[in-house]
Amino acid sequence: MVVYTVHERDGVSGGTAMLADRLDHAEFVRDGFSWPAFLLGPIWLLRYRLWRPLAIWIAVVFGLSLLAGWIWGSPDAGSWVWLGGALVLGFEAGELRRAGLEEQGYRGAATVSGATQDECELKFAHMAIGDSA
Repeated sequence: MVVYTVHERDGVSGGTAMLADRLDHAEFVRDGFSWPAFLLGPIWLLRYRLWRPLAIWIAVVFGLSLLAGWIWGSPDAGSWVWLGGALVLGFEAGELRRAGLEEQGYRGAATVSGATQDECELKFAHMAIGDSA
């Protein structure tokens, strides 16, 4: 069972909007650990246009890895910092994405759960039909 939060741009949501418009403009954000964010951190942040978190992540991880290498005198110490930064990003990816969507004018519309994302999208469509009726 996966859980998604659904976000809609202001002005597209609500009972007066066409169902197709609502579904086309809805963003689904998965709860839980994000493997793509863990494995491809900066690329994942770029993909979702999260510029501020990207700059902060690079500055903190790069700075701490240099500091760890200097303190322990081993280049391997910096690798552990990068791994820790990747883990934090993997666990916080959903929250970062939600905050980014909020800055872009989206608002939380619903929370849906199901076996797959397709099932969650169908559940949201049924909820949206109920809103417009």
